Amino acid sequence: MELIKICKAHGLKAPSSKVQLNAVIKAYFSGEKISPAKKVVRPKKKAVVTNLTLDTGVIECGVNCGNRFREFFRQQTGKESFSFKVDMVATAKAVKAIDTNRRLLNARICY
Repeated sequence: MELIKICKAHGLKAPSSKVQLNAVIKAYFSGEKISPAKKVVRPKKKAVVTNLTLDTGVIECGVNCGNRFREFFRQQTGKESFSFKVDMVATAKAVKAIDTNRRLLNARICY
């Protein structure tokens, strides 16, 4: 963690392995020219649907298995307490992953 902080403090790329981090820091303090860290451009989040219905799509509503969705399912099932089961959470994550991969693929094709 400290090695990453050193790299970021000096505007250096912060590779994932400890060996690589040490190499970047050693090269920097030895006077070698190190290319600056690339800025990560994150895609803007789409507007999330505020009114949930049974017809709302999983992706468009931004499902995250939080209190908003727990309350929605409480109302739909009529149960006083509602909790997401492991398979429900896994399915939601899988759907999000598929959508993310599709977007990345489309971005590469368009590039």
